[in-house]
Amino acid sequence: MAKVLVIGDTHFPAVHKDYFNFVSGIHTKWKCDKVIHIGDVVDHHNISFHQKNPENESAVAEYEAALKCIKKWYKKFPSMSICIGNHDDRVSRLAADRGIPRMYIKPFAALYATPGWTWKDSTLVDGVLYTHGTGASSQYPAFNSAKVSACSTVQGHHHSIAGINWLNGPSHRVFGMNVGSGVDITHPSMSYGSYYVKKPMLSCGVVINGFPYLETMDV
Repeated sequence: MAKVLVIGDTHFPAVHKDYFNFVSGIHTKWKCDKVIHIGDVVDHHNISFHQKNPENESAVAEYEAALKCIKKWYKKFPSMSICIGNHDDRVSRLAADRGIPRMYIKPFAALYATPGWTWKDSTLVDGVLYTHGTGASSQYPAFNSAKVSACSTVQGHHHSIAGINWLNGPSHRVFGMNVGSGVDITHPSMSYGSYYVKKPMLSCGVVINGFPYLETMDV
């Protein structure tokens, strides 16, 4: 049975300046032996499908800034499983729109020089499903996914949602945990969120022997 640290959406380089130290502290506190990033490691603001912020840096400068963040986190967490998020996959999605197959695109591990990081859509540990959460919705996205799949589920994607919900049946129980995020609402890539009443919930998750805990960051 594993002690899993679950890192929320970081959207490098639009990550909160204190999130690294917070996550590192939680990793030590719980003596975690496995690390999972729930996805949207990078933001890719300048190659998005949406309106660009003219105050943001160029696509190349954004990549270089994101790579600097990744190097710092890779040094701390050289072995990590990553649930590919919708922002991570923007390059492939844009390429597909133009008829370019994935074989022409660099794998994530090569693009970011992270041979110890495994990038895939989802991962299963001790009967708990970890996935980014693209397409999940409502006030309790992870919980709804868990009810549909009958499998305890951990998700990110929704920056302002963090919490744990349970369903207890006659023979078994399942939980859904949304782990929040680590984004910086003041970064130009996150400026769209300034109009929302709900703000990012800075937090991460821990799953010990299949049982969930949510850790929130003081700001």
